[in-house]
Amino acid sequence: MKPDEMLGQLARLAGMIQDQRLEALRRAQVRQQAITAQLEALDAPSACDLSPIHTRQAELLYGQWVDARRQILHQQLDQQGLVCREALAAARLAFGKTQVLQQLSQAHMSRGK
Repeated sequence: MKPDEMLGQLARLAGMIQDQRLEALRRAQVRQQAITAQLEALDAPSACDLSPIHTRQAELLYGQWVDARRQILHQQLDQQGLVCREALAAARLAFGKTQVLQQLSQAHMSRGK
């Protein structure tokens, strides 16, 4: 295989890896947004037609559940934030490699003409 063909093929492979890393980043961000949406939904006001005593009991029970759920979701959000940062770093690295290989391939092809 000629060097210019090899560089071109490496650039195409790097582009495919870059696409894969960008998709992984997109999926990680979607999961992060879903967790954020779940957290925001916990703050939604409740509408109920109960007596004041029953309403207060329901609010207390719901409040306890919400506190526990919020703690779990914050832990998940922290973990997903880490996943997003790692995916972003991988995507940036793949982008850089793709750019370098494309530039090398173009430079090599222009010298060969």
